[in-house]
Amino acid sequence: YSTGEVVANKVTGQASDSPAAIVEGDNSVTLNECDLTGGGDSGVMLYQVTSAEDTDVVTRFSALNSRLATTGEGPMFYVTNTAAQVLLADTELEFDSGILVKAAGNETNNWGIPGSNGGSLTLTAKGQRLSGDILCDAQSEVRLLLTEGSVYKGAVNSDAQAAGLSLTLDESSGWTLSGDSYVTALTNARSDCANIQSAGYHLYYAADNPANTWLGGRSLELAGGGSLLPW
Repeated sequence: YSTGEVVANKVTGQASDSPAAIVEGDNSVTLNECDLTGGGDSGVMLYQVTSAEDTDVVTRFSALNSRLATTGEGPMFYVTNTAAQVLLADTELEFDSGILVKAAGNETNNWGIPGSNGGSLTLTAKGQRLSGDILCDAQSEVRLLLTEGSVYKGAVNSDAQAAGLSLTLDESSGWTLSGDSYVTALTNARSDCANIQSAGYHLYYAADNPANTWLGGRSLELAGGGSLLPW
């Protein structure tokens, strides 16, 4: 539980009734070659207690060459009432919920002001295998950056309710959909989007967002039978 800067090297540990790691406010946790298992409502929780209006607050979590697991039923990462940055590199994630990220407001813990206490997350993956859905409510934002050969399998913003959901792929990275997905911004080093496998699902992008101008309002067939469509 970090209210400062915590660095752990080659640490093994297990928590039966809490997340494997919690970072509160403008603080950080960095894991190097660690093996941690949690058993709480999420694998890793990133939050702040007071109002999230201070834009200088960044809650940070990094895991490098590590293993993170949760025996609980919640998401691997839960972000609420804060702006957060997560970096994952060559790290194994184990969770049964099927939810990689949940960014959402809260009404039960007096963290921030209900209705304006959502989460804002930038998740950067480097050489990383990711799976699981990304859930984001109407007061929250998630940015997923897949780099250095990262592979992601999942659905993002499947209910089209997120305040913002952006996804970036470099030329070496790929995404396989596991359900219909909605992005407010799509950035892809492969203009043909050949690195997106649809598995029969559709990917919708916000046609009126300047970040998607490169798509020109087009519809594209994706490998696997689905399509990239303006939304």
